[in-house]
Amino acid sequence: MKKMITLLMAVMIGISVPITASAAPSPTANAAIVNSPSASAVYVDGKKVDSSVVSVEDYEVPDDLKLTDIDESLSNMVLLTAFDLKINLADFKKVKFTVAVPAIKADDKVAIAQKDGDEWKLLSDKKVKVAEGKLTLTVKKAGPILVMVEK
Repeated sequence: MKKMITLLMAVMIGISVPITASAAPSPTANAAIVNSPSASAVYVDGKKVDSSVVSVEDYEVPDDLKLTDIDESLSNMVLLTAFDLKINLADFKKVKFTVAVPAIKADDKVAIAQKDGDEWKLLSDKKVKVAEGKLTLTVKKAGPILVMVEK
């Protein structure tokens, strides 16, 4: 009986590992957000606040958006992910937050654009910090954000 239970457990483990691995999406350029990222380590005007002040939601990128329409320097970039940043504050000068982006590598060349009215504007490199699996951004307002990486 003990051998039968051991055999059944081994079979169950053997089946569950490949199923779980095949169900996990692989991070690729131009992929939609697999899991909505969440913000952490939130600072408003230099003071740490509860991360619930900032929320990150899915953003559907328009089909006709061309990265080179934003800026010619993006010709060698691909869209990695996009999200809509919501800030639950009435008055602030800047918000610094960290967002998990599993496909990002620490040495990736990254460009970030944020929608400003009808236009997309690039964030300066000083406002973007790249680390393994995450980005730290400093912004002056809420709105959709595009994350692009070099091809």
